[in-house]
This record gives sequence, structure tokens and C-alpha cells, in this order.
Amino acid sequence: MQKRQIKKYERQIMEFADALVISIEELDSAILNALKGNPSMSINELVDVTQTDFYKVEESIARLTKNGFLDDTIDGFKPTQKA
Repeated sequence: MQKRQIKKYERQIMEFADALVISIEELDSAILNALKGNPSMSINELVDVTQTDFYKVEESIARLTKNGFLDDTIDGFKPTQKA
């Protein structure tokens, strides 16, 4: 009985992890799309558009910049050709 409970718990953890990855990808995609339309958007505007916490938008921008999808410029975050 205990092995079944452990397996069930492991499946639930994996489902949660999969949902988290999808939501991160969706947030990154939403931010990229918003910035493609208006590269001068502020982080606060991106928070409003994505209806996400400020720190999550910051993390997404950092991730997108690190992976070469955004350039951090004086005028804002510009999507790269890779994006």
C-alpha cells in the first residue's frame, strides 16, 4: 500500500513540475510578444499585460536576455532575431 502512495505522490510532483515549465514558457512567450509590439514597454506595463508578479516578469526578462532572445538597451528590451 505504501508503494502505491509513493508512486501516486511522485506522479503528482511530476504533473506539477510539467505545469510549472509550461507556465514559464507561456510567460516568456507573452513577454516576447508584448515587446515585439512595443519594445519600450516598462516592467510595470509588462506586469499589467501579463497579470503576473513583478519578480516573475523580471526573472523572465533575465532568462530571455541570458538565452539571447532580448537585448537590454537604453530604450528598453528589444527582441532579437532569435526571438
